[in-house]
Amino acid sequence: MTKFIKSKKTTIIILATNEEQSLKKTVSIIYKNNKKDIEKFIIITPNFVSKGCLLTIKRLKKTYKKKLIHIYQPKKFPGYGGASIYGISLVKSKYLILCDADGETDPKEVKNLIKMMGVSNNLIVSCSRWLSGNWIDQYAFVDYFLNWFFQKLTSLLYLTKLTDFTVGYRIYPTKLMKKIKFKYFNQSFSLESILIPIKKRVKIIEIPYNFKKRTEGVSKNNFFNKLKYLKTLIECRFRITY
Repeated sequence: MTKFIKSKKTTIIILATNEEQSLKKTVSIIYKNNKKDIEKFIIITPNFVSKGCLLTIKRLKKTYKKKLIHIYQPKKFPGYGGASIYGISLVKSKYLILCDADGETDPKEVKNLIKMMGVSNNLIVSCSRWLSGNWIDQYAFVDYFLNWFFQKLTSLLYLTKLTDFTVGYRIYPTKLMKKIKFKYFNQSFSLESILIPIKKRVKIIEIPYNFKKRTEGVSKNNFFNKLKYLKTLIECRFRITY
């Protein structure tokens, strides 16, 4: 396992599979806007990562040197959630942010996440598509309505005023995340990683997030995967946490 020096800075965990230009753009924008606040970039890929993505990572390593490392996802941590959980285990900085390499997690928002974490007394700052004005432009009306319904259902079930539980684009205290025993190795991790902190009564605020559909790669978060969110929603509600 890679060792890091403890720091109050932020580690950016980026999950990549077949992205090239959007991956390069993600790293460059985050570093340019947050140079003093970034401890590490950790890029995690599965073994079936594309050659083009690997070539991009190789070039990024030459540019950012010790600031950026590439790690293959272990088999015992499969899926989107597995890669995220494994990435969290590697972090030694005070804060961490989970990003995708496909452009959906706009790298410009990292600056706002770090800023709000610094000026508030909250432990988690989360991006919300529902606080922005472009959400309906990115998806068809049916998808928009189903997402709206799910968010409202979740807020009622968990007695919270938060508006977006599935986007997964947040800044977390590393210490908090390492204490949670996450169960979901699939896309449901994005939901679990906010529901459990809510149950623990962690202070959370949201910032507007101008979500845009991915520019590269193919999403594996299909309709059947999204149905699993309902199971996660109920299981987390009644999970015993300490």
